[in-house]
Amino acid sequence: MSANPANNQLAFRVYQREYGNALVLYKPLAYSAGQGVGGTGAAAVTTHNLNGNYRILNADGTSGPLVASVSLKHGEEATLVKA
Repeated sequence: MSANPANNQLAFRVYQREYGNALVLYKPLAYSAGQGVGGTGAAAVTTHNLNGNYRILNADGTSGPLVASVSLKHGEEATLVKA
């Protein structure tokens, strides 16, 4: 668990699933018992190193630029294809 940059009373975890040629990351809302949940604003963006080069798979099926890290807000996911 990592501290939420917008509110250090809340914590979050980034979930990932690896496939043969892809990686999917999901960052749910930050949460802490008794503290509630965090928002989805830009203040809580965190950057995650990918340990390799990937291309972001866009919603229309096209691939984006080559990346070695990805930034996610709470409630966002990224689907990445190995380069």
